[in-house]
Amino acid sequence: MKKYIFSLFIIFSMSDLVYSSSTSEKMIPLEDYLSANSNSDDPAVMEYTLFRCIGLNVMQRTVTQTRKDKLAEEVLETLDNSYGVLVSIAFINYNVANPNSSFEEFSNLVVRVTQPLAQLYQDIANESWLKSGHYFSDPLIASDTKFCGSVVSILG
Repeated sequence: MKKYIFSLFIIFSMSDLVYSSSTSEKMIPLEDYLSANSNSDDPAVMEYTLFRCIGLNVMQRTVTQTRKDKLAEEVLETLDNSYGVLVSIAFINYNVANPNSSFEEFSNLVVRVTQPLAQLYQDIANESWLKSGHYFSDPLIASDTKFCGSVVSILG
């Protein structure tokens, strides 16, 4: 019961950051989020950060899968590897607050939480493509891509 309440808390606490105003204003850059919460030892801060990175990764894989060239294959391989690292780290972090939870419970949470995040990133990417012809040129996507890449490099 405790883990379900904790999961609901995470989802509701994220809703204020995710579901306000218009597209790229819905989320702050992850670097800013982590800076604002740098003194927190709450595992929810790391969980939100990792879930955002997973959502971004899902969006980037979805967009990249529409291409069939060699570069797309290489990018997809990198994204797949990053996804594995992010999910593994997120599961370890999740177990801090939920030591008796199963990977299946965690996986269900990841899908529920990261799908809306991936959709927000997709909306931003689509808007960016309409403006510039590039999906990943939006400042939020570029910043979060760099940040999440650093997370994978450091923790992976």
